[in-house]
Amino acid sequence: MRKKLKIILPIIAAVILIIAAVIVIIPAIQTGDFASRAEKVVQVPDLNNGFVPQGLEFLPESEVYLVSGYLGETAQIKVIGENTSFSVSLYNADRSDFSSHAGGVCRIGNFVYISGEQNIYAFKLSDVLSGSAALVGKFPTNNRASFCFADEKYLYVGEYYFGSFYPTAESHHIKTPAGDENNALVFAFPIDENQPLGVKTEPEFAFSITGSAQGMEIVGNTAYLSLSDRISGSRLISYDISSAKIGQFGKIPLIYLDSSNLVGSQPMFPQSEGIVYVDGKMHILFESAANKYLIGRLFGADFIYSLAI
Repeated sequence: MRKKLKIILPIIAAVILIIAAVIVIIPAIQTGDFASRAEKVVQVPDLNNGFVPQGLEFLPESEVYLVSGYLGETAQIKVIGENTSFSVSLYNADRSDFSSHAGGVCRIGNFVYISGEQNIYAFKLSDVLSGSAALVGKFPTNNRASFCFADEKYLYVGEYYFGSFYPTAESHHIKTPAGDENNALVFAFPIDENQPLGVKTEPEFAFSITGSAQGMEIVGNTAYLSLSDRISGSRLISYDISSAKIGQFGKIPLIYLDSSNLVGSQPMFPQSEGIVYVDGKMHILFESAANKYLIGRLFGADFIYSLAI
């Protein structure tokens, strides 16, 4: 028995060391200079209580962040600022609990939108800031609706692809002019204050993007994608939209984001999620510090970070 233990114990120790290397050392190497370049902004609350953060938005007039995510089957929004932190209870129109992955959150005018389950869900901004908001409407996006963001003209809704685990429609698997295999689409819905939910429900154009995207932002002529990975670390990649080739997807223009117009790639902590541009810096959210994963606690990923771009 003792001889067997002498053989087995070193093997177990070796396995533990290998697992530790994969979980800790490799991601630390892969994140490059992110830890030294990025700055902690504000801590994400309730990670110890099971909240898993997903989407990120910033409200400049009140200087607070909106963080969407889920707690079990229930969707939540956290309102976080320097001196503010509270949870927003979300409900369906009949006041039942609102269930969603809540992969993205963004604000346009008097609406706050959550993306998930192939839909955009709309809530009133005033209700969100009061701490309790009921669904006022929704519309289908014809993609996975994994994340969303907005600029002055459009509400953008994108999707996450990861093989058979998180598949996208076969029609969204597109070979780009550069020869890349893109597997996801981002649809652009025009903002229209005369519409019941503040936007038109048919897209005007689309982006063809790579898989593993959990967030997106457009700054000038540059598109940024938050590409998420649990083991090898995440990346903030950027594309020059002005040099992108344009094709067609059904009746709408399709802009290819591929290797021909890729202009940057910044390694980050594992499991990056939503991103939002604020005052010359990209602000980045991570889910890896949630109790569901925990690995992010080793890197301080329980904070929103800002990165000069």
